[in-house]
Amino acid sequence: PKGVTPTATHTPTPAPPTFTPTPSVNITFLADPLVVNEGQCTTFSWLVTGVKAVYFNDEGVAGDDNGQPVTREECPTQTTTYTLRVIQQNDEEVIKKITIKVKKKPKAPSDLTIDERMQDGFRLSWTDNSTAEKGFRLYNADTRELLKTFGKDAEGGTISGLACGVTVRLYLVAYNDAGESPPSNTVAEATLGCS
Repeated sequence: PKGVTPTATHTPTPAPPTFTPTPSVNITFLADPLVVNEGQCTTFSWLVTGVKAVYFNDEGVAGDDNGQPVTREECPTQTTTYTLRVIQQNDEEVIKKITIKVKKKPKAPSDLTIDERMQDGFRLSWTDNSTAEKGFRLYNADTRELLKTFGKDAEGGTISGLACGVTVRLYLVAYNDAGESPPSNTVAEATLGCS
């Protein structure tokens, strides 16, 4: 019929695709201290949220402890790299690494020998078995008193200032920043008699 305007058919605009945000992945991996002396420990802590799985050195672990970081003490005997492997929701892996440096104590000296007796001390010799010592310490084996310190790479020296005519038991250790080596053999000898 005349005068009737056809109605425009309304084409709905397609709705934008719904975007589901990936939960934000938060990975914190720390260790303190990063350098330890032989025999000491370090504490690792991590806080990982919004992921499928967490592995500490290939062992499945919790990512968090009720929203708090997970802590774990480790006592490496040598410099070691620790790995935190995180599997995200989309199966992508995130790997974080921390290396803990271990400072080694020196090896014990051996063959401690008294080469000469004097009225107030001895002339000593020994075998240096360490490449990492700062020096050597001579102790009284009975009192644990430090009697004398010798320099790096020394293989002998003299101790004086002891009483005359007494038997003294001695041992030697090598030392560095990481601490003291195990003791050498113990030697016992009498100083020369008082004249």
